[in-house]
Amino acid sequence: MTLDLTDTGGFTGRQDAKDRYARAMLSTTYVLCPRGSENFSFRQYEALQAGRVPVIVDTDMVLPDAVPWKEVAVVVPYDRLDRIADIIAEDYRRHDAAAFLHRQRRALEVAETLRDGQWLDRELSRVLAA
Repeated sequence: MTLDLTDTGGFTGRQDAKDRYARAMLSTTYVLCPRGSENFSFRQYEALQAGRVPVIVDTDMVLPDAVPWKEVAVVVPYDRLDRIADIIAEDYRRHDAAAFLHRQRRALEVAETLRDGQWLDRELSRVLAA
């Protein structure tokens, strides 16, 4: 297993920057998804759309129940951030090629579910019924 860090040089919105970002996303298995200025990360959804494994640093994020996060992602508790490389390596060792292919297919299925928006209707109905 190798670790590659990609510095996109900041996002300019130009097509070449988008292409560079997409190539970086598609060339990896695990995608680090740190929170942004709020307590969530769009990158976790981008990783799912690319069929990749989001690595989510848990900062008490409220993640949608519509996503089977334990199946498609690696969630690293914030207090174990110093062990993130070990946690990813352990996840990698636990999955053979067939399991990774299944996980990638599942990520793509989940991304499609999120894209159609029906999960949000179900979630709102559940919350309003409570």
